[in-house]
Amino acid sequence: MINPGVRSGKKCILAVDDAAIILLRITDALGEYYDVVTVNSGARALRYLERKKPDLILLDIRMMPKDGFETLREIRAMEGRAEIPVIMLTGMVQEISDGGHQAGHPGLHPEALFPR
Repeated sequence: MINPGVRSGKKCILAVDDAAIILLRITDALGEYYDVVTVNSGARALRYLERKKPDLILLDIRMMPKDGFETLREIRAMEGRAEIPVIMLTGMVQEISDGGHQAGHPGLHPEALFPR
């Protein structure tokens, strides 16, 4: 489910989620402003990252068999990819608190969501 994305001069977002409806919503919401590349698994995200370097990654926490935390740990271990900003997506607030720091995610800072 990789959309190769045409580099149009727009910044590129890699969206990773095993729910097709979520990937569609992300593409609908952001596609006008960004090149959105979608993949439906952590393994596919890692394969994409071997060849390309997006400007941002939107990463679902709850995926099978490789969840978002495991995927993030592997991204952080990849040469030249560790500094890519990652936004973890979930409907469960406790999940970020419980597993995010061990995976290399700095945590949720609500003030970062508001313009300065």
